Amino acid sequence: MQEVFYQLNFILAELETYSPYWFAIFNIISQIWWFFLPFFFFPTYKARYLDYVTTKFIISKPNILLEIKLPRDVTKPIRAMENVFNTLFAVYDPADWKERIFEGKDVLRLSFEITGIDGVPHFYVRAPRAARKVVESAFFSQYPEVEIFEVPDYVETMPQDVPNSGWDMWGCEFKAMARSDVYPIRTYESFFEENSDSKDEKRFDPLSTLLENITLLQRGEQLWVQIIAKPIASVDAEDNYFKRGRAEIDKLLGRTVEKKGSSADDLPMIIRIWVLIAEILFPGFMTGEDEKKKEDEMFPLEFRLTQGEREIISAIERKISKTCFHSAIRFVYVARHEKYYGAAKAYVISHFAQFATQNLNRFKPHNTTKVQPPAVFRHRRVYLKKRNMFSRYLYRELSSTPDNLFMNDFSPTTFLASSEELATLFHFPGIAVVPTTSVERVSTKKAAPPAALPIEE
Repeated sequence: MQEVFYQLNFILAELETYSPYWFAIFNIISQIWWFFLPFFFFPTYKARYLDYVTTKFIISKPNILLEIKLPRDVTKPIRAMENVFNTLFAVYDPADWKERIFEGKDVLRLSFEITGIDGVPHFYVRAPRAARKVVESAFFSQYPEVEIFEVPDYVETMPQDVPNSGWDMWGCEFKAMARSDVYPIRTYESFFEENSDSKDEKRFDPLSTLLENITLLQRGEQLWVQIIAKPIASVDAEDNYFKRGRAEIDKLLGRTVEKKGSSADDLPMIIRIWVLIAEILFPGFMTGEDEKKKEDEMFPLEFRLTQGEREIISAIERKISKTCFHSAIRFVYVARHEKYYGAAKAYVISHFAQFATQNLNRFKPHNTTKVQPPAVFRHRRVYLKKRNMFSRYLYRELSSTPDNLFMNDFSPTTFLASSEELATLFHFPGIAVVPTTSVERVSTKKAAPPAALPIEE
């Protein structure tokens, strides 16, 4: 340390001797450098503070967990679940900047969860207690035969100190996709059998893989998947996704806004005359790029796009035209030590892999509870990551804190999802497409009493 101070003093002495101006500047910076640190770290401070107060606000609101019992046969298409998500957008109630900063008020979020407990699948919706009637009416309007019950939180029934001597766990969050989140994933419209001779609908339910894997779980094993959704308007100041989508389409189409003075019409008259004379005297004066541009302008844009490019642009336009949510997907596998099966993580990862497309988007595991060796304090770091993942799952957190310390943006695990994409990830499968008997279904149908039924007074 003494050697370091000696070197610094030597540098200062040299600057003072040979360059007094630089010495003065260096001396001023060395005295006031700390003043600029708050401004430098302000974006990170702001993101983490808002994440803290928002989480505190969400936790303070009473929430309930609703379990949905499916009818024996679900005849409604998956599009009906998309209508459910469109109806649930009614919980959107944005806060002004005062409420956002001082109270942490935020738009209430919903959590749609599919779990496998001892080999039995369950469908849950966690919602604010004040929004219970909105949630129930949204589901009953599209699925009148389902039954909805308020149940205890299955996460709270587990030991709250997992991992411990009796239980172990593995978990991950899914990254905000490989490309910009305005690109959609593969949705339910693509899960159909092509060239079917039968008149009946032939579709492959994307949940069949997950539900079949859940049936492989033994007693003492549990698999949890939660899909968090927070409504957001297309022109919200927090994320104007419609503008982002249009900008991405313009980028794909090669549309550029010409700056003032960049076009030939903006040039002075004398220069345009000399350019015209040069083109007449020297036919090759125009560059090849300008000639190609003129040739391209002779044909409509739709004739110059390939089939794949048209599909990409159409998919982006379709997504940003729908109701959208800020979403996050979290997965936890928890089991007793004697029942713990390390390969069970592939049950959910392989399920989400089927929504990938090479030209659009896909899910990628992120923030896993694994630490690759060699690593310092590896076992302690693994334990802390598991505790953090369990806590985030328990409180259904939707983080806006970036991974990068110097970025002021949403975390990679928070992404934009349309109602169509959410319906693809969470819906009610019929027994025809998912014939597994482990799914608990309502065996009887409910019907409203007749209007003229006499009532004893």
